[in-house]
Amino acid sequence: MPEQEPALTFALATAPRAASHTATAAISIVDLRGDPSALPRALGIGSLPDPGQMRLARIPGIDEALICRIARHHTQIHTHAGPFVIEKLAAAFVRAGITHRQPTPATQADLLDHWLVHTPSRRALDLLLAQPRLRETPGTPSADPRLDRLLLPPLVVAVGRPNGGKSSLLNALARRSIAIVSETPGTTRDSVGALLDLDGLAVRWLDLPGIRDTDDPIEAEAIRRAEGWVARADAVIHCTEDPADTLAGRFDTALTVLTKADLRAATAPAGTIACSARTSEGIPELARAIRQSLVPDAILTTDTLWILPDPA
Repeated sequence: MPEQEPALTFALATAPRAASHTATAAISIVDLRGDPSALPRALGIGSLPDPGQMRLARIPGIDEALICRIARHHTQIHTHAGPFVIEKLAAAFVRAGITHRQPTPATQADLLDHWLVHTPSRRALDLLLAQPRLRETPGTPSADPRLDRLLLPPLVVAVGRPNGGKSSLLNALARRSIAIVSETPGTTRDSVGALLDLDGLAVRWLDLPGIRDTDDPIEAEAIRRAEGWVARADAVIHCTEDPADTLAGRFDTALTVLTKADLRAATAPAGTIACSARTSEGIPELARAIRQSLVPDAILTTDTLWILPDPA
């Protein structure tokens, strides 16, 4: 009696969301297991590629997709990750009698394999490599949840008055030109972001528009939106030229940075860091201080079991 072909099922293999938990991914992957003979008719794509091959195909009325025949009974469809595409694909599968398969929850071993490849922060590697040993030791306590910031980059926002040196500071930390620098107040009308490595920790950095009273409706709206980002931030960095600037009292700031240290001979007051984007003075110290405020040295230990987060 011939062996029965396994029924075809589908699941969304990658959630349409990036590891940051805030950004939308560009590509979605639909994972199909079982006999794929129903796929060409269901999607209107003609024939399937041979096992081990892939090809680009137009799925009528849905999207252009990459059809990947990984094995005889394992196929993946790579499409754009918009909800329209995903919903249309799912509906086509259901009409063809292809059943939805709930993805198996990832184990800690699965997550360890994922993060060893995809961790954005250098400081995570030693801790990740220690996890197999720690899991063999019963009774090891759970780690501080702030360790998750090594894997899911935290949001850091820079606030300050116009011409306070925020954009120059971003360029110095990134070691390349990202933000426009000008002496004209209000130059930064929208938030400018970048993924930065700060002392081994990857962070999502936002350079916000200068905070001031203004009659310009566009600038006022930019400032209103900036304050919304402040409310969602993991750390707020106050950038100023004036040690007596009272703007810091308006926000719950993690650190005050005295910018343009090359133009100032005075020593920075306690609790602040003086730096210069022009000379790079204080930039490494600032990166280290921000990292420590988010992931303190005390929890960067390879003797603590880490309950790893799911990237989806």
